[in-house]
Amino acid sequence: MGRTSDARDRLIKAAKDLTYARGYTAVGVKDICEQAGVHKGSFYHFFPTKRDLLLAVIDAHVEWLNGIVAEAAQPELPPLERIRRLFILIGDFDEQLMASTGKMSGCPFGNLAAELNTRDEVIREKIDGVFDEAAGFLEQQLIEARDAGDLENVDPSAGARAILAYLEGLQLLAATRNSPGLVRSLAGGALRLAELGGDETRQANVQIH
Repeated sequence: MGRTSDARDRLIKAAKDLTYARGYTAVGVKDICEQAGVHKGSFYHFFPTKRDLLLAVIDAHVEWLNGIVAEAAQPELPPLERIRRLFILIGDFDEQLMASTGKMSGCPFGNLAAELNTRDEVIREKIDGVFDEAAGFLEQQLIEARDAGDLENVDPSAGARAILAYLEGLQLLAATRNSPGLVRSLAGGALRLAELGGDETRQANVQIH
C-alpha cells in the first residue's frame, strides 16, 4: 500500500494536516496511516512512537514558517515594513486555508503548545525554540529600525516578545471567530507595538486598533 520511497514523507504530511485540523490527541496512528496510504508496520519502521512523528511534523511546520519569514525579510523593504509583511503573509495563508477547508485552525505551534505544554516537556522545549527563533527575527528588525533612526528608545528584545505575543493572540482570535482576515487587518498593530519599543508602561496606556 504505497511506495516505500515516499512513505515517510506521506506520513509526515498526513500527520501535519490531521493534527493541524483536529489536534494531536484526537488523531491516532490508524488515522494517519489511512490518510497517508501506508501500512501500520511502515509507520513504526520510520517512527518508533507517535511523538517521534510529531517532532517531524513540527520540523515541517518550521520549514513553512522559515519560508514565510524569508519572503517577509526582503532586503529592499524597511525593517518595520518587514514585520508588517510577516503579518500580511500569515494572513494570506489563513485566507487560503479558509478557502480550501472552510475553517481557521490558528497557529500550529500555538495550538500544540496549548495542548501539550504541560504534558510533554520535549515538545514544549521544541516549540519554545521555534518561538525564540521567531522573536529573534523580530528583534533583528527592531535593531535595524533603531539604527536607521526609525525608532527611538526601543528595547528590541522586549518589543520583539510583545509583537510575537500580539501575533499569537491574533491567530487565536482569528481561529475562534473563524475570521481569516483578522491578522491582515490588524497588522498595523504590530508597528504600534514596535513604536512603543517594548515599554510596558506605555503599552498599558495605549489601545491598539
